[in-house]
Amino acid sequence: EQKLKLIQRKDSAGSTAFSAALRRDTAIAQCILSEIKEEDRQAKIDVILADEWYLIYAVQDAKDATSAEAAVSYVLDTLLELSQDRNLVQDFIERCDSTKQAVVMHAAQKGYVEVLRKVLSFYDQAGDQERKMKLLDMEDEDGNTLLIQAASYFSLAKVESVLSVVPD
Repeated sequence: EQKLKLIQRKDSAGSTAFSAALRRDTAIAQCILSEIKEEDRQAKIDVILADEWYLIYAVQDAKDATSAEAAVSYVLDTLLELSQDRNLVQDFIERCDSTKQAVVMHAAQKGYVEVLRKVLSFYDQAGDQERKMKLLDMEDEDGNTLLIQAASYFSLAKVESVLSVVPD
């Protein structure tokens, strides 16, 4: 009970120990989540969902594409495993930061195509192409789309990689 209260505690920015750890090292986040009793699935789900934007920060702060993909994969796979609710996972993916950018836009800015593939796979597995296309066509506060973000930040090869995740 005391340990759970510590794990669920937020700082003034809304971060929890789990979300702060995930931004640095997936293994630390796994350790923190494992401290919650196995039978308390809802508490684990609540901890994963507690920080509004940390999935975005995990991509922004990652030292490289592999770290970003590991963090995103861990969180999304764990959330799906615990909740058995694809809609909940998709809602989590679609959360936007204060600039109206979801995790896919941040992944495009960084050129992290494997993160894009992982995120979009949740829509493919659910057969939800309409919601997937809505996510891919999302605009930030400046009217930029995922493709505009990629084109603004990266080379032809990176833009081609981003385009490769968009269905014809």
